[in-house]
Amino acid sequence: MSKMLYQQFLKIPLLAFSLISGILLIIVWPTSSFALLAFIAFVPILILFDAIQNDTKKRKGIRFAAYTYLALLIWNVGTTYWVYNSTAAGGLFAMIVNALLMTIPFIFFYIVRKKTYEIIGLLSFISFYLLFEYWHINWQLAWPWLTLGNAFAKNILFVQWYEYTGVFGGSLWILLCNTLIYVCLKHSFKISTLIYTALTIALPIVVSVFIYYSYNETGTEIEVVVVQPNLDPYNEKFRSSPRAVPYEIQFDRMLTLSEKVRTPQTRFILWPETALPGDVNEAKVFQHQFIPYLFYYSKKNNVSILTGIDSHRFVDEAHKTVTSRKTFDGLSYYDSFNAALLINPDSSMSIYHKSRMVPGVESLPYPEIFGFVSSSLGGIVQSIGKDSIARALKNGSGIAVAPVICYESIFGEYVSGYVTNGANFIGIITNDGWWGNTQGYKQHFQYARLRAIEQRKSVARAANTGTSGFIDQRGNVLQENKYWVQDALVQKIKINSIQTFYAKHGDYIGFFALILSPLLFIYSFFSKRYV
Repeated sequence: MSKMLYQQFLKIPLLAFSLISGILLIIVWPTSSFALLAFIAFVPILILFDAIQNDTKKRKGIRFAAYTYLALLIWNVGTTYWVYNSTAAGGLFAMIVNALLMTIPFIFFYIVRKKTYEIIGLLSFISFYLLFEYWHINWQLAWPWLTLGNAFAKNILFVQWYEYTGVFGGSLWILLCNTLIYVCLKHSFKISTLIYTALTIALPIVVSVFIYYSYNETGTEIEVVVVQPNLDPYNEKFRSSPRAVPYEIQFDRMLTLSEKVRTPQTRFILWPETALPGDVNEAKVFQHQFIPYLFYYSKKNNVSILTGIDSHRFVDEAHKTVTSRKTFDGLSYYDSFNAALLINPDSSMSIYHKSRMVPGVESLPYPEIFGFVSSSLGGIVQSIGKDSIARALKNGSGIAVAPVICYESIFGEYVSGYVTNGANFIGIITNDGWWGNTQGYKQHFQYARLRAIEQRKSVARAANTGTSGFIDQRGNVLQENKYWVQDALVQKIKINSIQTFYAKHGDYIGFFALILSPLLFIYSFFSKRYV
């Protein structure tokens, strides 16, 4: 493309750049198989910068931010529209505000790009966006669902090197390829740039394919069962539901499904998030209606049971936390938890409290600052308690499972914590029925494949409804069931104690962007502008 032709290209209506970018970002997202189109998805926004600088209209920065926001809003709506099913107001808020937050790195890119050399400006585009993703996965309003590296969740053949980089390696790859392709377009496809671009795209794929076919699953083999009871969370599961299923029937359904596939070799049975009916007082576990029988069942059949529970724990005023609530009599406090309970044949048990919460649903962000919001709304918005670390839960034989609860499964570095704390395989327990028959539960299942690659751990996934199944250490799906069915699956999986480079070092790419981005921003104010 000649420079003259590129100048004509810049005269395309600005709205077209937003539409093309937004639509491309939708097309590449799981469960699509077109992830490689992500390499051009941001090119229209980079060209948008030149188009706005090239015209004679004013308010260039505001217009760049507005058209970029439109592209990102299209992406958010097209890929996460299903959040609306669980909470209409929350879903709209999430899509609108998340697109706004995503626009921030582009605003900083615009500032730096205007003030400095092109290469510095483009480097800032990569660094600022990586910094945004790193920040967005670590603050209390975290929503890393659209982290760019997640785009390859269904194309695991391309990203086997995630065991070294995590999904941030995929984000870096996508951003770098977009930048190089933009440079090729703008500078008439110079041979040197074309070579760099081709190598940047092809080399990671070649390395990944080599790793995929040369990798042999490591560890010993155990048999695991996952159960999907298929209880409608809106109409059947809870006592307040319109067509509530009696707790005795819910419990019997899960036992029946477990027995349907369990064999004498089964070592673990996984029930989904909040599967055990009724709230559990952690100080009086054996007074719960069903737990004593689970201990009996576990011992009788020599099998460990990992189940999701709702639980609570009373604390005195001296030990209350920012999530503690007053009891009805006002004399003491308690914390509520979304938890995982492991019951073992040797009569031991352990509990893990979910620690990565869904903002606004399970947690009020920064309660020490915004606690007044809960009080002013009569306690409607309440944060639940959480564990301070990602604790692996062990059975009597020393086999440890990572009890990953629902939303936690999209936090790669957090899942690494289970592994560094001894987990031998990943057990995801979730309830994806809130979103209906949409892309939501499908995307959630695909993301679990990335966790398997990052940690080189087998994954057993039990969903109340959605997709339950098994994933091997290369991210291959071994088994999965259909949506909205009562089912149980049994599978032999490999367990191991290895810790990958990523498990040990986490999201170091994002941390590097945290250091580089401020330096680039400061540098731009001392550098002459060069377009």
